[in-house]
Parts: sequence; C-alpha cells; structure tokens
Amino acid sequence: MKIALLMTGFPRTYGKTYQNLKKNILDIHDVDTYICSWDKCQLKSGGPIISADTADVLRTYCGKLICYNFIDYERYVSKRFENINFLDRDGDVF
Repeated sequence: MKIALLMTGFPRTYGKTYQNLKKNILDIHDVDTYICSWDKCQLKSGGPIISADTADVLRTYCGKLICYNFIDYERYVSKRFENINFLDRDGDVF
C-alpha cells in the first residue's frame, strides 16, 4: 500500500519524532514524504521565533522525500490577512 506522509507546521520536533516514524511507518511501508513548513521555528507556544535548520530536516528525510517547500515565515505573517481589518476585542480567537 502506498502512503503519503504530509508534514506541515513548524519543524520543531522532527528530530525527536523521526526514529518513531522510521520504525513504524517509513521502514515497513511504501511511503512518499512531502514537507511544507516555514524557514523559522517556535519551540514552544509563546516562545521566540528562531531560524529553523531546514538543511537538517532535508538530510533527515532525504530517503523518502518527494517534495518540500519552506515558506518565508515573516513574509507569510505580514501578508496573510492584508485585505482584512481587525478589531482588537477581548475574547477574540485571532
């Protein structure tokens, strides 16, 4: 059975989770891996945004990696809602 592994979000735990993914999925199934992430990383919620080691992410998954895209985080954040006006109100989710 062919499996597509889609990895998104901050690449903060790829080093910790790789061995588990390798043992339980990558080594026993026919897997194509796709990564769409940012060039920055936030290690914990509310923590500082730091540069991600994208080269190490690619080295880690190179055997099964089909396609990847690392998005410029600052550009994404600055442009994602440029046509929407926000009202700061207590209790808003945004």
